[in-house]
Amino acid sequence: MSGREPDIYSFFKEFKEYKECEGAMKNAFSRDKLKITCDSFSTGVQKFGNERANDVCVKFKILCKVIQSKKKNPNTENLNDIDFAYLNYWLNSLSRNTTINHDLTVDQFQKEMSDREYEFVSVTFDKKLYDIKDEDFNNMILLSDLYFHHGEIFNKTSKIGNEKIPCIGYFEKYINTYKQGIIQCPHDNTSFCEALKHVKEFTPFRQWIHSKIGKNKGAHSIVHEENDQLSLDISDNENINFYEIPYRISYDSVANY
Repeated sequence: MSGREPDIYSFFKEFKEYKECEGAMKNAFSRDKLKITCDSFSTGVQKFGNERANDVCVKFKILCKVIQSKKKNPNTENLNDIDFAYLNYWLNSLSRNTTINHDLTVDQFQKEMSDREYEFVSVTFDKKLYDIKDEDFNNMILLSDLYFHHGEIFNKTSKIGNEKIPCIGYFEKYINTYKQGIIQCPHDNTSFCEALKHVKEFTPFRQWIHSKIGKNKGAHSIVHEENDQLSLDISDNENINFYEIPYRISYDSVANY
């Protein structure tokens, strides 16, 4: 990948907000499905991934409206390149969510919508909605997984009382996923690497759980000592040194791991 490529990963800087929009879309779809219609794929036969293509068209319309409604500046209601980058990722996720080839690509899907849906008559989808290359889509899944693993860790550390809860497994999933990404960034000059860097800044584990993490005696490293046990213990007031492993991993160290 070239460092001069379009920033197709730009939406990860606002990934949480876009996922919230997606959640709002799903609620609206289940509640108001019959109030929004699509002329595209109206026979109900054609599939897009595992879903009816007509349903995906309706969901796409709702998602666009939700994203527009969340914009703080009323003068910027139109969808921008970052919005389309997320919409493209969302469509590609749906199209790949199947083991059967239905022969309806993202490119074909967007062309049908732009031809038949009056809301999109003045919108140019070309070069905005298309089939993402496998390499880039896999990188997007990796970044999405990092946010998911971060959420798992946050949920586990937020719901504890005075009991100790083993948590090394959650950190290992995050760390192993991060290693798969950082090994692709020897020069740190691609839009994927920039997105990975943002994820690191988004998940400041040391500042966030420093007061909650207790390290058992004899533990040296989360990565290299698989049998070491990290526990959460709010009642432990001793000064704790938390290993910020994801942020110390370099390309060179991972390449030889």
